[in-house]
Amino acid sequence: KRPNRALIVDDQAPVRMFHRRLLEQMGCECVEAADGPAALMAAEEPFDLVLLDVRMPGMDGFEVCRRMRERAPQSHVKIIVVSGNGDSDELAQALPRGADDYIAKPFGVAQMIAKVEHVLKLKAAQEREDWLAEQLRKANDQLRMSLEARAADVRQAQDALLFTMSKMAEAGDGETAGHLRRMRRYTRVLAEQAAK
Repeated sequence: KRPNRALIVDDQAPVRMFHRRLLEQMGCECVEAADGPAALMAAEEPFDLVLLDVRMPGMDGFEVCRRMRERAPQSHVKIIVVSGNGDSDELAQALPRGADDYIAKPFGVAQMIAKVEHVLKLKAAQEREDWLAEQLRKANDQLRMSLEARAADVRQAQDALLFTMSKMAEAGDGETAGHLRRMRRYTRVLAEQAAK
């Protein structure tokens, strides 16, 4: 299993380093970005997790989050918005823009670890669900093709029987009438079985 990849977005280098050490201890590969434009450029590659600071000069974290979700280059990437404000209004702004969770600075290490583990487990479950849905779609396609092939085989058999019956009718010997009735009954049974 490949390690999870995390993008750390914060304009303060010491904060980025702290987040990097924490995430690397959890087994994540980390990439850093010091501002919004750099984050959007880095996010052209697939990531499992984005730790995104809200208060950055120029493009703030809310706008970065919104643009990442609009572009959606990867499936189920999890975005945790990090803020030093601790204002509950920021949570209300973050979620509609596509954030999966929110954490206020200063935060406890155990709190951050719990939030990261939670969103990564959720991402893994969503990807597993996608995989299962794809396997089900493939199985349904194979079943449909098999049923279509079976129906075609039944139609060919019916056509062959009808052709044989018409030839027998043309022959017109004394046994033909009874034999034709038996063949017609057999053809009806075949058609009913094929319809089931």
